[in-house]
Amino acid sequence: MEECGPVNQARGAAVRLSFCITAMDRLHHIRQTLPANIASNQTCDGIEFVLLDYSSRDSLAEWVRSELSEYIRTGRLTFVQALGFTEFKMAHAKNIAHRAAHGEIVCNLDADNYTGDGFGRYLIEQFAKFPNSYVRAAGPRGSSGRIAFLKRQFEALGGYDERMIYGWGYEDGDLYERAKASGLKECLISNNDAYLKVIRHDVSESTKNYLEKNRRASQAKHRAISRESLRKGELIANRTRPWGSGHLVINFAAEL
Repeated sequence: MEECGPVNQARGAAVRLSFCITAMDRLHHIRQTLPANIASNQTCDGIEFVLLDYSSRDSLAEWVRSELSEYIRTGRLTFVQALGFTEFKMAHAKNIAHRAAHGEIVCNLDADNYTGDGFGRYLIEQFAKFPNSYVRAAGPRGSSGRIAFLKRQFEALGGYDERMIYGWGYEDGDLYERAKASGLKECLISNNDAYLKVIRHDVSESTKNYLEKNRRASQAKHRAISRESLRKGELIANRTRPWGSGHLVINFAAEL
């Protein structure tokens, strides 16, 4: 991988890094973070933002069409709509976004997170130095979902475990524990205010569309799934079923 060059991005250009964002009824956060994050990484070519709308009911798609069409046209933004869901399943949503990504590197980016200036360049440089690794945040509350992989390694792990359907919590921890057990080196981002800024909000905003509204209860169920898999040495998730799939519409046009 090369260092970032001057921006001259066009549809079809090589994509080195994809930031993968999922949202269900989170327009109020996306309209704050996404334009800012695109601007913060504007000086680095080969960066794409993948925004997955997981059956939102808050006019997210209308806002994207009105405000961000130019980014779609130039390839800076890929907008994916997953249709027909009434409850938010985080692991499934993240898998769809990551599998729709075009980048050699994929990085989960929560809807309420800011990348800070140059974070994309930082990730590209990290994976150039340490290709047999993954990068994750160990910073302030709300930033723990920031995890990056080479896409081929993410897919080799089977992505996030889609048995984790109950609500908030532990799909991230399970993924990096499996990655670590498989031999990938962990690179931590910690105490970096520039890269790990988040929008503070009430917990109820994160759980309102989940099957299980109690965060401790859902996290405990997901942790039990993870620990059983690790106990058995099952490091690849979703081996017996299709994953990261659904009725999808890409950039308001092609249906998959």
